[in-house]
Amino acid sequence: SAAGLTLFVTCYGVELALLAEPLFEDFWASRVKVDYAKLIDANFAVASILISFGGLLGKINPPQIWLLVTLEAIAYSAHKRLILMKWLDILDVGGTIIIHMFGAYFGLAAAMVVGKPADSRREKPSLTSDILSLIGTSFLWLYWPSFVAGSLKPGTLDAQRAAVNTVLALLGATVTTFGLSPVFTPGARLSPAHAQNSTLAGGVAIGAV
Repeated sequence: SAAGLTLFVTCYGVELALLAEPLFEDFWASRVKVDYAKLIDANFAVASILISFGGLLGKINPPQIWLLVTLEAIAYSAHKRLILMKWLDILDVGGTIIIHMFGAYFGLAAAMVVGKPADSRREKPSLTSDILSLIGTSFLWLYWPSFVAGSLKPGTLDAQRAAVNTVLALLGATVTTFGLSPVFTPGARLSPAHAQNSTLAGGVAIGAV
């Protein structure tokens, strides 16, 4: 199931990212260090992989998922450490560029390589997947502020500003979606999918600024 595969992607991705990021940081010149900050970075890497995985659900099998996680963890680490941080020297506290954009484009590229599946029945939502998505949306509301402020020093003004602005972005995106969803939904009804995606939209948008 998607839930079980997501758990595998998360666990394997964290382990791989813990090794891949130090490789492109100093090419393993020193012993690989694992601490609280490194675990956060590894989970950020997995967030990018899960974004790509979301666009490939129902299209790839477990061996292909293993290959996807392996290749993307390496590509993500190289892109982040060598291009964005060393070459461009960007500051992306919220992870919109480093995490979300990379995951989205990598997933699109992978989907183009895989192509359209012959049987698309597995791509359709079910009652179980819809319920799990709503539960996931609740967790996004709880944890997105700490996601955006996770790389900042706790208790500082910057960390407080990041968390407060994230909550305001989530509130604004959700309220706006509830107002506009009936306009674009047949029968002038509120779409649960729109409500779920509004949280993503608000969190990703504030992460860029």
